[in-house]
Amino acid sequence: MSSECPQVLHRLESILPVHRVGDIGRHLIRLVDEFNTYTFPAGFGFDPFSVADVVAYLSSEDHYNLSLRKVRGKGILYGTIHAKLRRRFFNDLPIETRVAVIMPKLKHFKIDRHLRDFVGMRSQVPILDVEDIGMGHSVYRLSTPHGDLVVKQEDVPNQQFYMEFQRALGYPWFRSKHYIGQRTWELTDYLGNSNLNEVLVEGAVPNWTYLIDQLAGHAAMGDVLGREDRHFENYVVQGPYILPVDTSMLFGDGNEVWSERYIAGGLYEICVLGQFRNEPRLFRDYFTQFRNAYMSQLKQLMERRSQIETLIGEFFDEDPINSHRCRYVRERLENLAYPDAQFDRYRSALEEMMMRRVVKQAISDRVSVDPSILARSPILKMYYLADQGRVSTLFLLEYHRDAVMSALKAHQILSDAHRAQMTYDVDLLRMLPW
Repeated sequence: MSSECPQVLHRLESILPVHRVGDIGRHLIRLVDEFNTYTFPAGFGFDPFSVADVVAYLSSEDHYNLSLRKVRGKGILYGTIHAKLRRRFFNDLPIETRVAVIMPKLKHFKIDRHLRDFVGMRSQVPILDVEDIGMGHSVYRLSTPHGDLVVKQEDVPNQQFYMEFQRALGYPWFRSKHYIGQRTWELTDYLGNSNLNEVLVEGAVPNWTYLIDQLAGHAAMGDVLGREDRHFENYVVQGPYILPVDTSMLFGDGNEVWSERYIAGGLYEICVLGQFRNEPRLFRDYFTQFRNAYMSQLKQLMERRSQIETLIGEFFDEDPINSHRCRYVRERLENLAYPDAQFDRYRSALEEMMMRRVVKQAISDRVSVDPSILARSPILKMYYLADQGRVSTLFLLEYHRDAVMSALKAHQILSDAHRAQMTYDVDLLRMLPW
């Protein structure tokens, strides 16, 4: 235990009985040490936590988020292991301590008032339990006598709009309300803990035909509305349905470029076809189904363009004629060449994805034989951890291509057999009826 720890841990007495500070403190120290085995050398862009970081978050009412300490804008990725360990700093605490930690934060940021509005109560809403369900930063599931809900810090009201869009057009939706106060917040219904990435990794898809139809429809809506960040972890699975979450990034100029990056990284709706690269007939059939469902959804959006523009104008209090959001939608729905141009982008990005799948597997195979590679190559460590337990394929490789290729060569990870597999997979993709 470092010399700073006793003094730092003393701050836990504001939220813990004195006799529990030692046990919880020792647990936090062990968890910090475990988390930091998965971080990177100084200067890489993904720093470790200190015990002081965690204690400050737990004991301070104005410290809402515990966020991963990674540099933004450099293509630095985190893995599911980082998210799981980050959540444990909060979720491993006893239930009464978790509630004691969250209540001052809710009151400080006046989120308790928003809770009352969301559940339709004028009196205080009791918090029975709380859990951090976020990935890179804290997002809380609150259990109340009136049901479970999610509280997330969010700058823009786009998620509420997207749910009103889904509801108005007759698609599955859930409650989402945007609140403005000392900061801006999104409160939503809690939809459960099963996301589509987990279902795909576990091979637990009950009905591929229905899933592909839904994914194609969401891809068309996402393209038309400029929805970014629509990776598989941002689809929650409820029975036969998938529901889009974290839809705050809409109407983004350059969205098509980002779509190509996400598809190359194995993360967008059409990437699900990669599950069938070893079954050429299914690969072709499901591609045809995806394209047909996408075009059908796009046709419906074209027919309802006026309704969509009215909805945008009313929600954002804008004149539809001059609204940049409406103009964004019109540019895609009125452009008859847009669907084919978008599928050309899809095809090019999928070719890159297919090659990256081989690289991802080659890295994983080598690490299983020689784990020490991760200690010798931070860039391979980042991608190994980022892709572990995910269907992703070296997302944002364009930021790090030279470093990755150098590491692959230095460690002799790619063989002639791997290169032959890439050629076969890309040829298979090119044979589809684009």
